[in-house]
Amino acid sequence: MERELFSKNIILFYFITLFGGLAFIYDLILVIYYQSFGLSFFQISIVLILTSIFTLIFEIPTGAFADLYGKKKSLLIGSFAFLLSFLIVLFSQNFLSFIIAGSVLGISFAFNSGADSALIYDSLKKIGRKKDYLKIKARLSVIFLTTTLFSVFFGPYLYSINKFIPIFLTGAFGFFSFMFTLFLYETKKLSK
Repeated sequence: MERELFSKNIILFYFITLFGGLAFIYDLILVIYYQSFGLSFFQISIVLILTSIFTLIFEIPTGAFADLYGKKKSLLIGSFAFLLSFLIVLFSQNFLSFIIAGSVLGISFAFNSGADSALIYDSLKKIGRKKDYLKIKARLSVIFLTTTLFSVFFGPYLYSINKFIPIFLTGAFGFFSFMFTLFLYETKKLSK
C-alpha cells in the first residue's frame, strides 16, 4: 500500500509541475502591472529585489524546516504562501502592499526550493526506482519549461484584454498546484 502511495507521488508531481509552470503567466506582465498602479521602475526594482532577498534569507531555515517537519509540509506552506502573495497582489494598490506581496512570494519560493526534489528522490528510493531520479527530473523540467513558455507567451496577450486576467489565472493555477500537493504522501517524521 505504501509503495502505491509513493508511486502516486511521481504522478502528482507531474500535475504540480504542470500547474506550477502555468502559474508563471504573471511573469512578463508583473512590471507593467505594477506600473499601472503608479509604481516607478525604482520601486518595482525594490519589490523584485526584496523577493529575491527573502528567498535567499529563508532558504536555509526552510530547508531545515523540511528536514525536521516534512517536505510535504514545506511544499504546502510554500504553495499557500504563493497563493497568499497573489491574493495580496490582486487587492494591492500601493508600494507597501506590493512589497509585502513580493516578500511573501520570496518566502514561498524558499519553502518550495529543494523540498520537491527531495520528496521525489525519497519517493523513488522507497519504490526501488532511485536510478530513475534524473530521468523523472528531466521530464518535470520539460513540463515546467513548456508550460512556462506557454504562460509567458499568453500572459501579455491576456493582460491586453484585462490586466487582472493573468493575476486571476496565476491564482487559479497556483490553487490547482496546491490541491495536488495536498495528496502527496510522506512517511511521518519521528519526534525527537
